[in-house]
Amino acid sequence: MKDKILNKLLIFLHIPKTGGVTLRRIIDKQYSLDEVHEGSEQGMINRLKRDEDKLKCIQGHMKFGIHTHCSKPYTYITMLREPIERVISVYYFIRRRPQNKWYDDVKNISLKEFVSKDEFWQNNTNIQTFLLAGGERPNKITDLFNLNNLSQAKKNLNKYFSVVGITEMFDESLVLMKQELGWDDISYTRKNVSKNRLAKGEVEKEIIEIIRERNRLDIELYEYVKINLIKRIESLNVKDKDN
Repeated sequence: MKDKILNKLLIFLHIPKTGGVTLRRIIDKQYSLDEVHEGSEQGMINRLKRDEDKLKCIQGHMKFGIHTHCSKPYTYITMLREPIERVISVYYFIRRRPQNKWYDDVKNISLKEFVSKDEFWQNNTNIQTFLLAGGERPNKITDLFNLNNLSQAKKNLNKYFSVVGITEMFDESLVLMKQELGWDDISYTRKNVSKNRLAKGEVEKEIIEIIRERNRLDIELYEYVKINLIKRIESLNVKDKDN
């Protein structure tokens, strides 16, 4: 079973602010430079059309579905993050990066405004579920609360993903990826960490409740993934855990 996975194109679906930059650098160590493509979704599609045979991994921000452009076997991996922590982290990340496309809109607004406004749906509303469901761009904000998205995201994770990790169990997730994907060196230094931000426990309860309400599907998906991850980690034998 593992040999079949090793021979597949690895697709890392990088959800923003889930520890993905750190994971991408770990992935880079597993392959030669010309075997990995990192970039935009359209850039990945173009590269697949141009020289798919050379590629062993594509990675970057995208929604589920890029495999439809693949002609050879593939498998996905991803990381999820506790949704409230992720939204808070996104806010502070944008505010310290003038090159971010949201910077001018976010630099002078409060965290409460950021988590409340529909215009920031790509950052503050069930985005993990949306990306993993792989649906069409929503026409209205209520589309992001569609329970069908949650159901589809779970189906996609179960059918297409070799490993689904979580940021809060990053090391454990790495051990599982190493075992399943045949990786070697998984040592790392954390990358792209948001600095000078409030911890979840320091944020006003009103704001926490706004985030929670806007991320009901993400919270359910996260708990679903966490339970499954813990079961898989517990099934590893002692030798695997020590590697």
